[in-house]
Amino acid sequence: MAYGQTGSGKTHTMFGPPGIMTRAANADYGLEPTADYGLYPRGVLDIVNRVRELNDSGTTFNYVLVASAVEIGIFGKVDMLVQAESGGGEVDWNELETKHDQCGVQLDRVAEPKYLYGQTEVNLHDEDRNIYRTFAAIATRNTMGTGMNNSSSRTCCFAAFLTLYCHDSNTDCVRKSRFQFVDLAGSERLKDAHNGNTNYRTNMHDANFMAGYCNNWCLMQLSRCVRELVQYRRQGSRGHFSFNSYLVDLVFMLSESLVGSAHTAIFVCLSQAPRNNMQSSVALDFGEVFSKLSIRPSANKWKKKAKLKLQAAATLTGAKAALGNAERSSGGAARNKHVPKRRAQIVMSRQLLDVLKQFG
Repeated sequence: MAYGQTGSGKTHTMFGPPGIMTRAANADYGLEPTADYGLYPRGVLDIVNRVRELNDSGTTFNYVLVASAVEIGIFGKVDMLVQAESGGGEVDWNELETKHDQCGVQLDRVAEPKYLYGQTEVNLHDEDRNIYRTFAAIATRNTMGTGMNNSSSRTCCFAAFLTLYCHDSNTDCVRKSRFQFVDLAGSERLKDAHNGNTNYRTNMHDANFMAGYCNNWCLMQLSRCVRELVQYRRQGSRGHFSFNSYLVDLVFMLSESLVGSAHTAIFVCLSQAPRNNMQSSVALDFGEVFSKLSIRPSANKWKKKAKLKLQAAATLTGAKAALGNAERSSGGAARNKHVPKRRAQIVMSRQLLDVLKQFG
């Protein structure tokens, strides 16, 4: 995870310099890591090679590696693989807010752990072209120039996921692990970034301004959660910590890192400009507080493949039936807020069944 003010190098750290993912998607570098690659492309290539080695090792374990990418904004969540293959371009967040059926990705805030579902997943372990597809998805992220950064993220965060399924043929069980690469939005001084404008009431129709305003709000919620969680543990509380008072999806998506059940590395990026000393101090303070979170990582449990197939099939059947009822009762998909959830469940179930099918 990369954290810091706008223009401090978060995206460079996570993915590489501007334009590199477009060139990578065009196969300019092939499938070998280049010196300018950030953490994600290096991680993808290394993990893909390792998974292929494990699958060729002749053990009782077989692996399937899938990738997805999601951009989270204040008005919704965008499947970046779909966005890239529809021609890319800037997401119309106002349209996304009013047309709920376009929000293909959903967040389950009730499940433990919390997770995103409904996003497109592509196999990486046996199809090289899908590696290029994930690079293309990253290249279409939503950016815009401001007074502080000529390529500033206009969403709360960009998350790229690698999900690894391991099947043990001796026990016919499956275990799932997730690698999560998160490029957080950068905090920005609205006055400097938007030509002296700081009042959201008079700038509500300026999408660029509102994106910066909402990004600051999301980061404030994250900082508040980290500080309250540290205090909660310091008081000796070991029970369940509720995230329900935090109003942004970002906090829920990072919940495993925050409660310490997942291994997490955070890169705090700083500006070298003297005028940004205050923002650098704030970023360092966040990193210091984050380092005080309790770390208790635990491996995911093995589950019977047959049981997973039954559960996925039941979810698929139920979601299809519920989707049909919702569309009929509302007179159209766009009018029913439950339709996106059902569609996402259908996508999730089908993709899981496809993965399990690869294990025989």
